[in-house]
Amino acid sequence: MPNPVNSLINVIYESQNGQTVKIELLSCEGKLVKTLMNKVVYGEGLKASTFNINGQVKRGDAYIRLTSGVITKLEKIFVL
Repeated sequence: MPNPVNSLINVIYESQNGQTVKIELLSCEGKLVKTLMNKVVYGEGLKASTFNINGQVKRGDAYIRLTSGVITKLEKIFVL
């Protein structure tokens, strides 16, 4: 079951010191809607970032793609 979200989404990720982390919002068709974050993260361990996606995608399914170093994860969300 996808994670239901309103306008704010909290993304938790793990990174190594000095690693580039990219978080992207994708439409239900898998098209890039917006790059929410693309930066070098300092400090190791779990991190969390909150993003406002209000008006970025239509109600329904969407995806968050997280790339940290060589690892890429795709998570389905449901926009209310």
